[in-house]
Amino acid sequence: MKFNRRNVLQLLGLAGASYAGATLLGASQVRAGNPSIPKRIVFFYTEHGTLKQYNNDGSLKPFWTPTVTGAPDALSIKKPWSTTELSLRDIHQPLVAHQKQILMLDGIDMISANVDPIGAANAHIGGETHALVAANRQSAGLAGGMSIDQFIAQGLNTPSPLTVLPSLEVVISPWQHDAGGGAAESSPLYAAAGQPIPIYGGAGKIYDRMFPNGPVGTTAEEKAKQKKLLEQQTSVIEAACARYKTVSSRSSSLDRARLDAHAQALRDLEKRLALSSSSSCVVPDKSITSGAVVNSVPGEEGQSYKANTEVLMRLVQTALACDLTRVATLYVPVPPDDVFGFTPSGGATDFHDMVHKTNGAKPTLGEDPAAIGVMKSFQTYNAMLFAKFLDLLAAIPEADGTTLLDNTLVVWCGQIAAGDHSLDNIPYVLAGSMGGAVKTGRYVRYPRVKDTMAWPAYSKGPAHNDLFVSFANLMGVPATTFGNPAVCTGPLPGLAG
Repeated sequence: MKFNRRNVLQLLGLAGASYAGATLLGASQVRAGNPSIPKRIVFFYTEHGTLKQYNNDGSLKPFWTPTVTGAPDALSIKKPWSTTELSLRDIHQPLVAHQKQILMLDGIDMISANVDPIGAANAHIGGETHALVAANRQSAGLAGGMSIDQFIAQGLNTPSPLTVLPSLEVVISPWQHDAGGGAAESSPLYAAAGQPIPIYGGAGKIYDRMFPNGPVGTTAEEKAKQKKLLEQQTSVIEAACARYKTVSSRSSSLDRARLDAHAQALRDLEKRLALSSSSSCVVPDKSITSGAVVNSVPGEEGQSYKANTEVLMRLVQTALACDLTRVATLYVPVPPDDVFGFTPSGGATDFHDMVHKTNGAKPTLGEDPAAIGVMKSFQTYNAMLFAKFLDLLAAIPEADGTTLLDNTLVVWCGQIAAGDHSLDNIPYVLAGSMGGAVKTGRYVRYPRVKDTMAWPAYSKGPAHNDLFVSFANLMGVPATTFGNPAVCTGPLPGLAG
């Protein structure tokens, strides 16, 4: 048999773009001839935005932005300004250990929501229906397009499936309740206009979606079979590379270059095969889901929220590490009061009421120490959960010595910019360099232009549509526009440095 690329792939059982049997799961699939480490994207979605208050001159008080030196006024610049010299403020202290792996984007607006001709049922739904969709609403309560996660998942899995699950959607709940699917203020993800998709909160349901036939490759017999298969595949690769080397020595320069390229591709594939036999893809037994509990005792729901967080984050980690999917959303609603220490004060009836009374221009509890302390505790808790998830990704090694985090982009985003319902200066924090395509360890300030109609900032920055175009391109999905094309100008500059 001639050792060409197609024959080698056939011997490996990888012809037709199928990568079946090459991982512990026997479920990972990559395109033939593309053995590079896959890129992933995760949307870490929280509620209520950040803490935002205004000075008398209309500028923002520095709660979210890091401490930097020499930062220009956003109205005075024409292109993104960035620095690596920054100090994170108190609400972001849990991210200090990951500071070199994060990218803070300041000055991006949800312009699509501001120009939407269809009014929203309320301000939260107004942001929710645009947060990840960025297109005119279909109705007062439903978004009018596909969300960016589904757009990327569809692009990756067309015309043929690339992964077992095109995308994975998970919501943290103390009661393991689902979200999305049309429920009020819980549907940020859409398959198409007016079609919200469910976001699962039950650990058992999520596990069964990931492993419908149970975990594969965990018994001694299965491991022995896969070890034998790996040895056979590796032997074929080594033989093919040796043959390429022999033929290459007596070929023309052009043919030699082609042969060398094929040989390099096979060596890269061998690394991926070796990776599949390592601890990178470790399939937990379903008993892991028993750690997720339901606690309906008033005032003690925080215990189950924390327990469920641990299990659900681990499941998302597994789905990415085992290449079950390359697109995931982790929806993190407001945790129970006891998790971050909310107690009524200053006349606030509940936490939601306190959010509104501590944000905006001259809020009634803007100077109340107890209320501000609670708000900072809430923000810090979200940052801690974000850091915990980054830790899980950083713990997974890749074949080239990098980590799962290094080849993933984790996008901390949300429903609105802050508790005053504003949609300007959305607090985006990105983590992971997407294989070096994103330059992390920086704070980026985007230019803004005066706009008297843009309440409450009275200035306008780039549209978050542009950021979503960049996300698609980073994942290898071609796009020049996303959402409402009237406000989209193309990929957002500044991510690569």
